[in-house]
Amino acid sequence: MFNSLVQNSVFYILDKNTKPVLKIGKVVKANINPQYYGLSNQEIDITVDVNGDSYEFKKIPANLSIVSPSQGIVISDNSDDMIKEFETMLKISQQTIDSVEYHKGVIESKDNILSILNPQFAKEKEQESKFNALEIRVGSMEQGIDDIKNMLSKVLNK
Repeated sequence: MFNSLVQNSVFYILDKNTKPVLKIGKVVKANINPQYYGLSNQEIDITVDVNGDSYEFKKIPANLSIVSPSQGIVISDNSDDMIKEFETMLKISQQTIDSVEYHKGVIESKDNILSILNPQFAKEKEQESKFNALEIRVGSMEQGIDDIKNMLSKVLNK
């Protein structure tokens, strides 16, 4: 628990904001905040040194051993708690990766299912399809006309 921190205690900082990074440092100071409400609501201010970089964490619940003081940051004074936190992250990431094919299928079925459920959507899709086919045909006709022009130009220049 954070309330048992002393100078030089090992301290773990896990930054989960992009690619997870674990920083291990030593406590420089840990001060119980004098403005607390009972023993279970004590707060502690912690300063940690990680390879010359100083990190300050304010108003950390003193009766816990792992907490997230800000978005994407997890701190702990206990390696076992940090292992559990990281294993949970791994599990969630693996479940996400395992579900990618399912989610691709959901996206691929969108047009078909929405066409069944919404006749207006089906009509718009049909019009879009006809328009795309028409664009292709016009493009082919333009190419054909260009080919005819080139042939006529060659014949007339001879």
